[in-house]
Amino acid sequence: MVEYDPQVLCVLRDILVRAGFTVLLARSGEKALQVYQQHRMEVDLLVTDGLPLEIEQLTSQRPELKVLRLSGFAGAESASGLPMLNKPFTPAALVEAVRALLGRPQPRPIRPKRANA
Repeated sequence: MVEYDPQVLCVLRDILVRAGFTVLLARSGEKALQVYQQHRMEVDLLVTDGLPLEIEQLTSQRPELKVLRLSGFAGAESASGLPMLNKPFTPAALVEAVRALLGRPQPRPIRPKRANA
């Protein structure tokens, strides 16, 4: 996850960790490239605020890498054709977008077993 604001980065990380995801953090595109080089095989999705040049380099190295762009600009459209989630969004919307991109369905609630009558 790439987010320039450290407080926002921590909140987004906490949301995704509570939903069961492992999250690697970067506060810049350059740091994201470093993290990616160290964890290349573990990265399934890039969640990024913006799309700096370094991120374009990363996706050019691995074109199949899924990307979710976060945008603080109302009504912003993704010129790159990448999926986008406009801020502000709810925690549920973030989790839903990540699950959809990763092809992971929403977990089913655990229902208590009924006693046989």
